[in-house]
Amino acid sequence: LSHKQIECVEKMEQRYSPESQLKRERWAQSYKADHRETALIVARYYRTTSYFRDLASKILLEEDFVPTEKQFNAIAKNKYAKKAIATATEPPAFPVGSLCKVRANHNLVSNRALHDQIGLVMDNHPIGLNASSTLLVNGVQVKLEDRCLKAAAKKKKK
Repeated sequence: LSHKQIECVEKMEQRYSPESQLKRERWAQSYKADHRETALIVARYYRTTSYFRDLASKILLEEDFVPTEKQFNAIAKNKYAKKAIATATEPPAFPVGSLCKVRANHNLVSNRALHDQIGLVMDNHPIGLNASSTLLVNGVQVKLEDRCLKAAAKKKKK
């Protein structure tokens, strides 16, 4: 056997050693107990992108699927995944029932009639990197990202 072939055989022996198999079993148990919810949040985010699409689909569609520890670290421990996890787990900036104001200078608001209008938050959508809310503005429901909104000014007491 060549030197490279010997290295490959040693690598395969190490991969299927009893210690490695035990390590994979422990990972599967800890994944189901501790990491599944995080993986679901990140998988929902990555289904909307072109990255990790196959892995995200398996996590969402197959309940018994357990990604390897390397796959989990790749999909859940990068800066984009951390932001998606934070968006999904933190309380919304504008809770349901609160008043907020549409920013006057924000370019994402295509309808200029909405600029500087006060709206009532009807629903929150924490999917993706940018949280969004459904507002009731002048009797019309509008879905806007939270970065297009600001807190409504409170009336001053006289």
